[in-house]
Amino acid sequence: MSLIRSLEIENFQSHELTKLDLHKGLNVIVGPSDQGKSALIRALRWLCYNEPKGTDFFRVGANFCRVKLVLDTSEEIIRERTSSKNRYIYCNPKGEETVFEGFGNTIPWEIVEVLQMSKVSLDADSELALNISQQLEGPFLLNEKGSLRAKMIGRLTGVHIIDVAIREVARDLSSQQQEEKRLTKQLEEISEKLSQYDYLPDLQVAIVKQEELQKKLLSSSQQLQKIKEMRQKWELLQLQEQQCQQMLNSLQKIEEAKDLISQAELLSERRKFLKKLVTQYRQIIEDEKKTESFLIQLAEIELEEKKLEKAEKILQRKSNLLELKKRIDKWKEEYMQIKKVWNKVEKLEISEKNIFLLEKKIEHYNLLKNIQTNWQSTELEIKHQSKEKEKLEKKFSQFLAEYQRKLQEKGQCPLCFSQVDENVLQNILNNYH
Repeated sequence: MSLIRSLEIENFQSHELTKLDLHKGLNVIVGPSDQGKSALIRALRWLCYNEPKGTDFFRVGANFCRVKLVLDTSEEIIRERTSSKNRYIYCNPKGEETVFEGFGNTIPWEIVEVLQMSKVSLDADSELALNISQQLEGPFLLNEKGSLRAKMIGRLTGVHIIDVAIREVARDLSSQQQEEKRLTKQLEEISEKLSQYDYLPDLQVAIVKQEELQKKLLSSSQQLQKIKEMRQKWELLQLQEQQCQQMLNSLQKIEEAKDLISQAELLSERRKFLKKLVTQYRQIIEDEKKTESFLIQLAEIELEEKKLEKAEKILQRKSNLLELKKRIDKWKEEYMQIKKVWNKVEKLEISEKNIFLLEKKIEHYNLLKNIQTNWQSTELEIKHQSKEKEKLEKKFSQFLAEYQRKLQEKGQCPLCFSQVDENVLQNILNNYH
């Protein structure tokens, strides 16, 4: 434990501000009565044990109280209280402070560790301060009760551990005796309840007999079921025997039946052959319809070929008209030259020959102008026919490809029904190009 170096008291009972420097040995404080000697001990108890409670020890007229303790390790412990604060302050040798608040009636354990002057607990209700005594308190333990002295001496010698062990053993022994009484009573109650089930052995024998009877009944039921099944099979066999007898009676005419079967087989073969012919006939009818449809389409192709020939004639006519247009342009140029010459002629009289030629030229010019108009309309018609020609050629190619595919699928000519190979197919297609 550290030694106290100094004690400073402020506003505690009669002390306004008091500071005591203590020595390492024995320190004696003397003075008249009621001068504050006991207040020093109370201030020390207030710091070490947080006693007394409340604020009755405040100096009259003061609103705060403060006690400061300095240890020989240069550590400081301050206990102060105001109307709004109640705290401990710990200052380590480096001068760093730590404030403790909200500790209630106890003491912060950090302060207890520094002071090392905590009370000794004798039991749950008794604590003893060994380091600081009260005023007028007698020598150690002489004023205490005998039981308290015994507890303290026992704690000092370690006998309190034996007392605690004896108390715990007595408590456990009492608990075990109560548990034994409870279990004995419970056993009696269970025995009384079990007496109600004394009839169970007889009941078990009766259950065994019932189970044996049930097994016999089940076996008899199974045998009865087998007998019913055998009866059904016997009735079924009788019915089959009757059917076989009827069948034997009907087999007396088996020779006639054989002849009928032979005739039926011939008719069946013939029916299959006719059915095959009907199928082929229907297929031929269907192919004929497709061929007629295709021929109709081919007829449309011939009409389109005529239109194509007409378009080619129109193209030839266009070429002729273009040639005429060149000649007209040349005549126009000659006419313009003649007109220039005519404007330069000073004489008003014109020879009849020149007038006749000029009139002829004018008539020819009008004719060429009409031809040009016709040529323009013909050119529009040729463009339209060219577009139609392209459409017809495209459509003709589609028809021809479809016709080729049909011939390849059938493998025979739709008209003469002869076989068609690749060479024949190519010759047919070349005739349409």
